[in-house]
Amino acid sequence: MIKCLNKFGEEVKMIDFIELQWSRKYFECGSFVLYMAAKDYDPDVKYIQCIGRPETAMVQKVVYEEKNNGEFVTLSGFFIDKVLDWSAYTIPISTVTFKGQAEVKKRLKQWILETVSYKYAESGDVYGEPHWDVAGGTVNGARLSADSDVPSELSISAELGESTGSAMRKALKSAGYTLICSPIFSAKEDPGKPLLGIELHVQKGRDLRDDVFFGEAWGNISKCEYACDESGIYSGFLVSQEIPDDFKTSNEVHGFWKDGKKVRAIHEYVQFDNNIPSNLGHCIPLKVFNASISGVEIKSENEALIRSKMRDAARLEMLNNYKQETISVDVLQHRFYYLKDYDLGDICTINIDSIQKEFTSRLVEVREVHSKNTVKVELVFGTPNRQTYRKVDV
Repeated sequence: MIKCLNKFGEEVKMIDFIELQWSRKYFECGSFVLYMAAKDYDPDVKYIQCIGRPETAMVQKVVYEEKNNGEFVTLSGFFIDKVLDWSAYTIPISTVTFKGQAEVKKRLKQWILETVSYKYAESGDVYGEPHWDVAGGTVNGARLSADSDVPSELSISAELGESTGSAMRKALKSAGYTLICSPIFSAKEDPGKPLLGIELHVQKGRDLRDDVFFGEAWGNISKCEYACDESGIYSGFLVSQEIPDDFKTSNEVHGFWKDGKKVRAIHEYVQFDNNIPSNLGHCIPLKVFNASISGVEIKSENEALIRSKMRDAARLEMLNNYKQETISVDVLQHRFYYLKDYDLGDICTINIDSIQKEFTSRLVEVREVHSKNTVKVELVFGTPNRQTYRKVDV
């Protein structure tokens, strides 16, 4: 059920565990918790693999406990994708968009090498001059897998101090893609170099909305939870940015008082029609905020870039004020089977007869609990897309 590896990737003794929690996530880094009797603990174990799953987890925390019924050890940590978060941008990166799968793949290769590996690739290996200002390369070699299915268009950006992993996941998420890291182990320790290398595999889940269904009628769920929260929703955003007195523009300039002094500002309005309150007609809740743009000099020649950053700030603020709609189900292995008929990242259909609602949604998290030859599976879906409700008789 699991494989235990040492720091060189060599298999060590099989652990007779009590419970394994294996949490897979499509847009984030997954994690694990392994609970066992203390007598079964092996301090050489650095990595855990769950058979049949593509992820590898790092042992990052060890807890020993004495209880009335014995001594126990709990191991926990993130999947090795976490190493992507151990390097960060030393300057902000303005949004840049690459088009065409060949160009996207080339840029991804460059991005991975120059931001994750402990040193840059030799000049010319990938793309020539480095483009990313990042501190803290953490792995001994990094590469993009040859069979990666990359998007045909990818937009990349990063804030000051943002981790490489956050920026990569953000870019891929906007295109509906994910990444999985496989380990590349070193056979021996080399002073001054990390032990672990990684291969990143980029892929996109399948669209199974017409093939895989969950609901009471299908007999494949034991519990279903649905929540819709529009209490914090905003749809329109008026972004204000202060400008100096010598800033010249053909657009409207707004004046206001600040600390006893009159200042000037430009405004940018952005509306998100996919974040409008339901059943209220043409109702656009408005939020006004100051952008405080950084990473670009506030002068007339940069107005187009400044306004682009203001719109980016509106999109980010919208995500912080987005309607919250979630679905989670405890599934039974009946009719449609996990890992055989569907997997993490796939789009499925969920039917909730009790409230007469039907949705299609991407499977963004799978929470597995392994114990005593049984596996319980909870599915967490992303933002649901409402469909016309159909009562199903199977």
